[in-house]
Order: sequence, then structure tokens, then C-alpha cells
Amino acid sequence: MRRNNLIRPDFILISITALTLSPSYVLSDSSQNADQTISAQNSICVDSDGDGWGWDGQKSCKLADQTSTTPQAAFKKQQTAFNIYSDCLDTNGDGWGWHNGQRCQTGTSSVNAATQPAIVKDQTTVVSACIDSDGDGWGWDGQKSCRVTDKFTQHQYAPVVTNRVNHSGSSVPENCHKINSGNYHITDLVTDVFLSAGQSNATGGQTNYSPDHSRDRTNNRIIVWTENNRWEIADPKTQTWHNSKYPSGKGYYQNHPAFQIARGITDNDSCRVVAFIATAASGMPINHWLHDVNGHYSSILHKVPSALNALPGKYKIDMIWWMQGEADNDEIVDRYFLKLGNLINRFRSQNWFDNNGLFVANETRIHTYANEAIRRLATDGDDFTDFSRGADSADLRFPSILPAGVHFNAQSLRQIGDLVADKYVYDYLPRVNR
Repeated sequence: MRRNNLIRPDFILISITALTLSPSYVLSDSSQNADQTISAQNSICVDSDGDGWGWDGQKSCKLADQTSTTPQAAFKKQQTAFNIYSDCLDTNGDGWGWHNGQRCQTGTSSVNAATQPAIVKDQTTVVSACIDSDGDGWGWDGQKSCRVTDKFTQHQYAPVVTNRVNHSGSSVPENCHKINSGNYHITDLVTDVFLSAGQSNATGGQTNYSPDHSRDRTNNRIIVWTENNRWEIADPKTQTWHNSKYPSGKGYYQNHPAFQIARGITDNDSCRVVAFIATAASGMPINHWLHDVNGHYSSILHKVPSALNALPGKYKIDMIWWMQGEADNDEIVDRYFLKLGNLINRFRSQNWFDNNGLFVANETRIHTYANEAIRRLATDGDDFTDFSRGADSADLRFPSILPAGVHFNAQSLRQIGDLVADKYVYDYLPRVNR
């Protein structure tokens, strides 16, 4: 997996702005000393960080007692001192910025530093792979900043399979014969094994499992490793699969995404038997798996071999599905991408998940920096890493439990189950001749 530490353009812009505009970088020591003797009567000295020193548009200045220490109050006191510009460059989001060397107040149509064409126009190219993760019209194509146009969509995703084909056992006809005979033990017929891991969205937390819903009904071709340390036909109403409460606990039944992924696979091929191992740690950042905080990673290392040992003829995990990133929403994109790559490599170092195992990371419900890193798995040079959609997009809606909430609702998890299953059945299995 490629590990290029790219720098996000908005961080580049902020760095350039700081070096270009801050007087502490552009003035010599002697000039600064001279500037610091400026009379305290300078009435338009604007102190944007509250340290007692400011900038009057040309040089540093010291605030007098009668001069406000906030740029907003200074603007009210000296209405003619600054102009409002729609392209006022505001690097720290305080409502104040710079325009052609002059202090200015951002207007209602202003844009932030990350979207200023004046800064990035010399390195801007309109390309089809421009990924705009925050919907501001500007994005990143993996090498440089780029502008999204009407010609291209704001978010680049793999196409969704809309017309599913029921393979009807075409890939595993011997399984169909055994299933139809009725003379079998379900663990003998398992064709696919996957592991689920991540935060609370990987548990289906707070969702409602509906046994009357056609998609939520149990299926004899779906088995799960329960907390009874055995394989059982998956029943979200009666079993706990991890953390002593998911998906069933205290009379509350939750719609687990791993169950929906398994349903998506078995619905596409009536002769496949899917086994899954569910794990999760609610609210935890990715470092908890990388550094084995509270045993998040070591518990997986214990659980997977135990489950595989109880499956005749199955020695490896075919797919790992990862749903995490909400706790890393402030993480730098490159850093999260590097951490995600390290986690994938840790999994691949296990004898039960090799380089041909599929790793699918799911976007989170909210638009986070982690989501931008997760999307890079589609173009990282590794044929067996990918991402699946989850964030709100123009063509597919993923409702949450609460407005702007981080948790998907039950219907969203059914949709996510289909999307992940499509990647597995229609893309992955043909490439590994299964």
C-alpha cells in the first residue's frame, strides 16, 4: 500500500499566508524595534490575537488603553479604517483578514483561506479526479489543489451496482446441491468469512432491528461467532456478538451492519454461506487499535483464530470491513491515512489475512478529515483496499438517527450492507476466482 505523505492544500495556504503577512516574519530586528515605539495614540492598531500588539496595515503597533484589543471593536471605532472585501483572506476564521496588503473585514460572500483562488490559481488544474470533501468547490487530486466544475461531480465514488444479478450458485454449485439435500452441517458449507471492526457505527448502536422487515429476517446461510464462543445462525434478537450487548441487550435489538453485509452477499448468491466475526469499540480513535489500548487489537487476535479453528477448511479472513473515524474528525488527512495504512499492514501480518484479503473502510456519517483519507484507499496502488460510501452525497442519502448526527439509522445500514456486498461479490470475488 502506498504511503505518500501528501500535504493538504489548506495547510499549505495557511503556512504561506503566515509567512507572507505576519509582520514578525517580514521585518528586521531593527525595524521591529522601531515599530514597537509607535505612539500608543495609534487608533487603528488591530490586535487579532489579544497579545497587546497588533498591525495597522503597514507596521506593527502597540495598543493603548483606550484602543480596543479586538478587531471587531476597532472596526466599529474606526469605520473608515478598513474596507469589507468579498475576497478578504481570513486565515484564522475570526472575521478579519488581508486584501492587497490592507486589513479588511470579511463580508457575507467571503471565502476562507483554503478556497482563495488568488493563492492557489497558479497551481490549480481542473481534473476529473478532483475530490472536494467539504463541498466548497475546491479539492485535491492527490498531487495538487484543483477546482471542481459542473462537468465533474463534487465527490468521486466507485459506481454503484443498481441491477444486481443473482448468481444462483454459479460460483459454488456444489454448495447448492448440499443445501438442497438438507443433509449438512452449516459450518461445513461456509464460503466466505469476514471481520467487522470500528466504532459505534460498526455496532449499529442505537438503531432498531425490525424482524418483520424483509431485509432483517434471519437467514440460515448466515452464521456468526457469538459470545458463547461458537458459530450460530445469526439472530440479532437473541444473541450478543461482542461487548455483551450487541446486537441484543437489555431488551433492545439493534440492526448490526455486519449482519446487513452478510445479507447483501447471500441475497446476491443463493448458494453462498457467510460467516462473520463482529468486533467494535465505541468512541475510540484509531490509535486504540494501533497501540492496543484497552486490548482492542489483541482481542481481535484472540477472537479470529478461535473462530477459524471451529470452521472446517477455512483458514483465512476473506474481508475486513472497517467503520471508524468519527473520533479522528480533527486528525490531519495524511496522518490518518498513514495510521490507516499501518493498521492494514498489521492485519496483513497475521497468517489469517494476507495481501489478497479485501480491506474495505467505510465512510463515516459526518464529513470528516478521516473520510478524505478513507477515500484514498481507492487509488492507493493496492488492488485489495477500497472504501465504501457512507457520508451524505447528492445521489444517495444516508439518514442519521438525529439531525446532523454521527450515527446511521437502520435503513442506512441496510444500504451500506448492499454497497459493501456489491464490492465483495461483483469486484473482489471475480478477481480472486471465487
